[in-house]
Amino acid sequence: MGAGEDVTNYWEGIPSDNGTARYATDLLANTLIATVTAPQDSNLYGDFAGQEVKFVVIACYPTTADNPRPDYPLNPPQTDRVVKHMQTGSDAPLFADTSVR
Repeated sequence: MGAGEDVTNYWEGIPSDNGTARYATDLLANTLIATVTAPQDSNLYGDFAGQEVKFVVIACYPTTADNPRPDYPLNPPQTDRVVKHMQTGSDAPLFADTSVR
């Protein structure tokens, strides 16, 4: 992200000063991305009708209390928002013990 940019712009697809839209797919590295084609309905999908659209896949699941993975900062230092204990790339999930509440 550039200096002074807000992470919200990426979640919402708000264009940058040069008019290029930014999305979470540009922000998060080593995450799952799904590509789908929007239906040909411009009343519902506007400019995206018939276009391929990428979506970041964020799956949240209960993890172990001692999960050692670092938090993924979304926009340091302007905010303290993070994705907690982010699993990246080919990391195996660290599921919580199903017998513990």
